[in-house]
Amino acid sequence: MANGTLKVQNIETSSGSGTITLGQSGETLALGASNISGFGKIGQVIQTYKTDTFSTTSESLVDITGLSATITPSSTSSKVLVFLNLCVGSSTSLSRTMIQLMRGSTNIGIADDGGGNRTRSISTEFQPQPYNTANTKNSTDIRAHMFLDSPASSSALTYKVQIEGTAQTVYVNRTGEFADADVVSRGTSSLTLMEILP
Repeated sequence: MANGTLKVQNIETSSGSGTITLGQSGETLALGASNISGFGKIGQVIQTYKTDTFSTTSESLVDITGLSATITPSSTSSKVLVFLNLCVGSSTSLSRTMIQLMRGSTNIGIADDGGGNRTRSISTEFQPQPYNTANTKNSTDIRAHMFLDSPASSSALTYKVQIEGTAQTVYVNRTGEFADADVVSRGTSSLTLMEILP
């Protein structure tokens, strides 16, 4: 059949069941209508799953090694749904931990400034004072965040996570206790990106 337009109401298999194949391997099937129904809205899913540990004493934001993911949206109208699950430990109590989600060099999902010169991030917390110091060292927090980003781009986008702490060592995927190897527990963290089609 020569190139052209095929106009039909329905396409069915000759037997009334089975599989209908559109296109061949290596070809792209374009759906041009804006009111298409019956298809899923998830274009692609990218995940980085971090099983090793990370630590820092920095009091300014630094990248968490191994916790970044890159996605290339198929359309500038697509959105990116970001899921962050972060396992965090601390070497001390009454210390602040701050977490930032980045798209490239742009921080996203941040809080309002509250009308003042306040530090803005996706998550901040002071470690609670426990009944003893070891209680803090032997526990981790799970920071879970979800953010729907509208990057307006069809280029490759890299999302990453940054962290900082005050007067402490901040740990990812482990507790802060290190004097006794038997009580050091470990966890996992993940960064998941889902393209939401327009």
